[in-house]
Amino acid sequence: MTLPRQVRPGTTYLLTRRTVLREFLLTPSRQLNQLVLYCLGLAAHRYGVQLHGFCVMSNHPHTVATDAAGRLPEFEGWFHEFTAKAINASLGRWGALWEPGTYSAVDCITAQDALDAMTYTVTNPVAAARVTRADLWPGVNILPSDLGRTIRVKRPTFFRADGPLPDEVKLTFVPPPGYEHLTLQAFQALWQQRIEAEEARLRAEVHASGRRFAGRRAVRRQSPHDRAKSRERRRALNPRIKCRDQH
Repeated sequence: MTLPRQVRPGTTYLLTRRTVLREFLLTPSRQLNQLVLYCLGLAAHRYGVQLHGFCVMSNHPHTVATDAAGRLPEFEGWFHEFTAKAINASLGRWGALWEPGTYSAVDCITAQDALDAMTYTVTNPVAAARVTRADLWPGVNILPSDLGRTIRVKRPTFFRADGPLPDEVKLTFVPPPGYEHLTLQAFQALWQQRIEAEEARLRAEVHASGRRFAGRRAVRRQSPHDRAKSRERRRALNPRIKCRDQH
């Protein structure tokens, strides 16, 4: 058995969970983007979670959030359950959508760790050689310009019109704790600088490795039943806290 997960109100996390067999079940589309944003917003509202960053890759989402009320397991459980039901219905499939086991929750100890996690999240499509800039990703990806504004998402058609879920969900992404001394505009500028520097580093890394960027069209055309072909390290560390020294 693994050790019990610590749940501490007010903790900021980088949250991740992959699809089963790393299949591209989260391939970007207007329908998929609406679905995941709706479920995320509703889960955050229900369980008192503050949202800072969110990116949905083709086989895993990254979320940076603060668990203000100490209800992280309920938040993640609801989000994963309802996205799985709706995505399975949209694809005409049955069975598990998420990989076995639990989600990854990495504790961002400092404000700098939270900013690093947000930068990692938003630049993930560049690191994966999908697109050359974060703002070109055709899936859901929260950018600095999205902070502070209200995002309205209509209820997807997979949920009953006469059911208990609301017609519309409102989401607001905000800076993480520790940056209260900055105005929203100042934090947006700081984050944008970090993103652009990381994008440049990642582009150079991709080119040096001999890889090519797939581009938006190729991402949209991929089958949800395809899967990642990269070799995966097994039995690697599964961190619970964000720190520079892995040992």
